[in-house]
Amino acid sequence: MKQFLILIAFISINVIKSYSQCEGNLWLFGDSAAIRFDCQSNQPIIESFPIYHGQENYANICDSSGNLIMYLNGPDSLSSYQPFDLFSNLFNFTGSLIENGDSLNTCFSVSNGSIILPFPGHNNYFYIFYINTFQYHIPGMPIGLSYSIVDMNSNSGFGKVIQKNINIVNDSLDDKITSVKHGNGQDWWIISHNVRNGKFYKILLSSGGVSIPISEIIGTAFNSPSSVGEIVFNQSGTQFAIANWILTSGVFLFNFDRCSGIISNEVIYADSIIGIYGLSFCQNGSKLYVSSPGALYQIDLNNPNLNNYIFLGDLLNYQYAALAQHQLGADGKIYICSSYYNDLSYYPLTYFDTSNMYLSVINYPDSLGLACDFEPLNFYLGGHRSKSGLPNMPNYNLSALDESTCDTLGLGIHSEIKNRKSIINIYPNPLSDELSIEILNGVAPKEIEIINALGVQCLMFNVQRPTTQVSVKQLAAGVYFVKIRMQDGGVTVEKFVKE
Repeated sequence: MKQFLILIAFISINVIKSYSQCEGNLWLFGDSAAIRFDCQSNQPIIESFPIYHGQENYANICDSSGNLIMYLNGPDSLSSYQPFDLFSNLFNFTGSLIENGDSLNTCFSVSNGSIILPFPGHNNYFYIFYINTFQYHIPGMPIGLSYSIVDMNSNSGFGKVIQKNINIVNDSLDDKITSVKHGNGQDWWIISHNVRNGKFYKILLSSGGVSIPISEIIGTAFNSPSSVGEIVFNQSGTQFAIANWILTSGVFLFNFDRCSGIISNEVIYADSIIGIYGLSFCQNGSKLYVSSPGALYQIDLNNPNLNNYIFLGDLLNYQYAALAQHQLGADGKIYICSSYYNDLSYYPLTYFDTSNMYLSVINYPDSLGLACDFEPLNFYLGGHRSKSGLPNMPNYNLSALDESTCDTLGLGIHSEIKNRKSIINIYPNPLSDELSIEILNGVAPKEIEIINALGVQCLMFNVQRPTTQVSVKQLAAGVYFVKIRMQDGGVTVEKFVKE
C-alpha cells in the first residue's frame, strides 16, 4: 500500500516523501567539521566545509539527493572575556552569504536554537525558525521565537531572505525548539517551551504559512526564566524528551499527537541523574539515551521502573572532555558531540585535542544495556573540531499516519481511491462565501468533510447529488481541505483557500 500511496501523492499533489530522501544526511558543525551519510549505503564520510560557529546552535538542510542548500553560521567561539556578535547569518551551498541573510535574531549559544524546514507546497522556499533567549537579548530585538523565509529560486538559485526576524512568540522561552511532521505527512509542527510556567507553544507550518501559536500548559514548571539542554522527538513523532541541565535532575518525557498537536502524559525518568544536557532516541524508540557532561546513561522506556537507567560510560580518562549533543545518524548509530570544557565560558580558538576532535558513538542503540556498544571518542573528524553542538534536524522522512482521522491530505487512506483528480471539481478557489463541489464521471458521493490546516473538522454532511454548494462564510481565512467519500468506497481530497 505504501508504494501506491507514494504514487498517488506524486501524481496528484506531490507531497509525500519516500524513505530514500536525504535532506538530513549532511551535518555541518564546529570548526569546519562535516559528516555526510551516503544516500545509498548510509555510511558516514568525513568532509570539510568552511563553517565557523559558536558552541551549540547549528542548522542546515539538503535537497532530496543530499546536496547542501543552506546552513546557519555565526561567530567563531571566542576565548573568555572577549566581545562577540550575538547574531547569526545564513549561507548558501557555496559558502556565500544569502542576500539579506545577515543578522538573524539568534546567537551561537542556544542548545537547539534553530531549525530549517521546507515550506510545504512551495518549491525551493524554506522557513528557518530560531530562538533568542533572555540571556543573550539584543537591545531592540524581541525575545522568544522568530522566523525568516528564504526563496532559493532568487538570484539564479543562490537565494534571498524575503522575510526576516518575524517574531511569532514573544516570551521568555527555553533555549530549544524542535519540529515534527503533522499526521498528514506534509505540514510541520514547531514546538517551543517556557520552563518557568510549563507552557508549550505549538505552531503549524502548512502551505498557507505559519498558524497562530497554540499554547498548552502541561508538566513541571520551574521558577526560572530558561533552561539549557536538548529537546528531541523519537523517529515516529509520538514522544519527545526535554533535558533541563541547569534547573533540575532527570529527563522529562511527553506523548505527542501528530494530528491535533496535543501534548500529554509527562513522565520524569532518572530523577537521580543531575545535569542532563544531551538526549537521543534509538531508531525504534524503545531506548532513550541521556548524558550529563561527564557520563552517558540508557533508559529502557519499556521498563515501568522510572529509575531503570544503566550507566554506559564516561570521559573521565580525557582531560577537559565533556559530552554534549546527540544525533541519530542515517546508519542507525547515535553520534555524541563533545568539547573542551573547563571553568571558562569559552575555550581558546587554538585548542585541539581528543576531547574535541572526536565524536563518541553508540553502535547498536536498539540493544539493551552494554550491548548497545558505547565507544567514547572514537570517531575521528579528520582534524576538525566539534564545539558542543550538532545540527538540529527533524525526521524529514516521516510519512503520513496511515488511515488516521487527521489525514487532511487523504494520503493514508486505503487503495480504493479512484482517479483522484478526474472525479472532482471545486470552484471558485480562492473564495470568500460559497464553495461549489462538482462530482464528475457519474460517481456517486456519500459524505463531504471540510477540515482546516490543523486537521480539525469544521463541517461534515451527507450528500447524494453530484453538485453541491457549501457556505463557508463562517470559516476563518486560511487553507482548508475538502474530503469526499464516495458510495463505492473511494475517497478524494482537494485544497481550497478561504479569503
